[in-house]
Amino acid sequence: MVGARRGLLLVRSLSTAAAASSSPLTIHGHRALVVGPIRPQSHLVAGQLRPPLVLMGGTAQWLDSWQGHITALAQSRRVLVYEIRGQGGGLAAPDGESNQQYDVADCSLPRHAADFADVLRASGLVDSAEPVIDVCAFSFGGRVAMAAASLADLAPVRIRSLVVTGVAADRGASGRLALLSWRASLAAGDLRGFVWRLILDTHSPRYLAAQEANVPKWIDAVTKANSLEGLRGIVEMTHTEDPSDPTHPLAMAQSLRRRGSVERGLLLVGEEDTLSPRDAAFSLAEAAGWECKSIEGAAHAVPIEQAVKWRRAVLEFCDRSTS
Repeated sequence: MVGARRGLLLVRSLSTAAAASSSPLTIHGHRALVVGPIRPQSHLVAGQLRPPLVLMGGTAQWLDSWQGHITALAQSRRVLVYEIRGQGGGLAAPDGESNQQYDVADCSLPRHAADFADVLRASGLVDSAEPVIDVCAFSFGGRVAMAAASLADLAPVRIRSLVVTGVAADRGASGRLALLSWRASLAAGDLRGFVWRLILDTHSPRYLAAQEANVPKWIDAVTKANSLEGLRGIVEMTHTEDPSDPTHPLAMAQSLRRRGSVERGLLLVGEEDTLSPRDAAFSLAEAAGWECKSIEGAAHAVPIEQAVKWRRAVLEFCDRSTS
């Protein structure tokens, strides 16, 4: 059934400013959006086109999660954002039923890596004369991006710049305990309890205090947009504590460095991140041969807590690598 729905199919509209100038799509079975360049005159840098940017989110994020970023990111480049298998609608279901999914039996990182390659080829995003992309990915999406670069056959496409936020060489005791609590909630069939735990574990106390009145609304939105089966597949199948496992972040970083499959990388981490601790993030960047930058005033959810700083770091890095 999934194979029959591959290709480009129109799906529902998104309530974002960016979506007003672009048609939401299903690309190779994944709900997706391609936006930009919103200002075509800024699409050139030193006479050259900026490469398109592929944007991927964290565990329980979906297309609408990027409302606050996609317009800014797409000002001078094409941006593709898609829901990874298990996220949101995951693999788009018939009749616009966004919370149903076809196949989440395999949500492993090798499966996600193959999906990335398939979506990229089906999107028509890459110029055949210059098959280069930039990738920006957060948390779970960051590990998917690393898996795609280290495990998948992306040829002839090259990843020029890879910006990863919230991934580290070791998750530390707090991160390991958080993961155990997520698995317990999902195993018990408690999607709402899992989402509560996820929100509390990924945001700083300061930010939660400021947003206390809004947190229940976030819980409602995330629970409505996602499925128990999809999130359980992600949480159960994409985490390992064994550094010798080829899908462990440290092993992937080392593989990327050996293969040279990413021309340059930047790792961003919140100063207060307890899921991907700052020191462990710097260790991961060192293993990959990447730059690393910590961002004050944020825990794990840097793109949410420090949106402007995060976007500035992403765009400055991508634009710098065009020169």
